[in-house]
Amino acid sequence: MITAKLNNLRTSPRKVRLVADLIRGMMVMEAEKQLRFSTKKASVPILKLLNSAIANAKQNAGLAKENLYIASIVVEAGRTLKRWRPRAMGRAGRIMKRTSHIILSLEQKGILKAEPEKTEKKFEILPQEEAVSKIPKQKKTYATTSRSKKRIFGQQAEGAGKKMFRRKKI
Repeated sequence: MITAKLNNLRTSPRKVRLVADLIRGMMVMEAEKQLRFSTKKASVPILKLLNSAIANAKQNAGLAKENLYIASIVVEAGRTLKRWRPRAMGRAGRIMKRTSHIILSLEQKGILKAEPEKTEKKFEILPQEEAVSKIPKQKKTYATTSRSKKRIFGQQAEGAGKKMFRRKKI
């Protein structure tokens, strides 16, 4: 797993997560195209971070760019800069200038574990008598209350539901 980090990006994490969600799980080539043509401000630093992670993969692990995909991209809140703005009647309003930390990790596509093969369920057509006999029958349970004898299927209601269903007739 190849990682690259970007600390203290002067953009709020909420805005960066919008772009990060776009490319999560994509192949590197597709993600690069997506970021290049995105209109979001956060796409430029994420593209730089992606290029840095690709360079790390080539230099340190000798991996080809075509086989890489974005395994995870995590956006966390960084330090918040607190500033003040003068308001009416001698008051001050707080301005929160948020920062982000981004952690991007790449993996090679060939290393992924193969998913188990899905087996198709085969259905057989039975005559009506056999089909009806194979349907499981549900057991009905009966309960009585002190007010009146009522037939209740399944479990008796608990908590707030008990009170709602014990109303008197008008």
